[in-house]
Amino acid sequence: MKKFIAMLSFFSLIMAITAIPVLAVTDTQYWGFEMNNRYVNGKDNGNVHSLHDGSVVFSGTVTTSSKDAGANSTTNPITFWLWEDDNGWNPNELVGSSFSVTPSTTVGGYVSVYKNFGALDADGSSDVTGEYFIEVGKNNDDGYNLSGSGTMVSTFTP
Repeated sequence: MKKFIAMLSFFSLIMAITAIPVLAVTDTQYWGFEMNNRYVNGKDNGNVHSLHDGSVVFSGTVTTSSKDAGANSTTNPITFWLWEDDNGWNPNELVGSSFSVTPSTTVGGYVSVYKNFGALDADGSSDVTGEYFIEVGKNNDDGYNLSGSGTMVSTFTP
């Protein structure tokens, strides 16, 4: 009977340990830009962000800061690209697909941006972090000056 109780206790302990949930951790980086023409490159501006490998969500807002004299009656869509910075060793790699939003025509108006990039693996190797930067552009300068800000959040298991 003692042997049975010892075995039951042992198996109960094993079951309790395996039932403990694995905690996820988040790594948050803040991004921002000002666009007075038609293109902004985070790497060129020194805005490179370090994120742990994990599931990455990009979110924030784009605000119409001002409007030039003679601006178009509508805004051009702006496109966001997320690149992995390989620090000059290899060509930079586009992460996932680009996405676009159409800014407000009202000065002070804003639109939300959101993209779930899914699981990112820096360099496709055993690195645990990667360096990333954002590019934002539109086809033509439409006369609307924009600013954007938000977060990139990587959720991972340590």
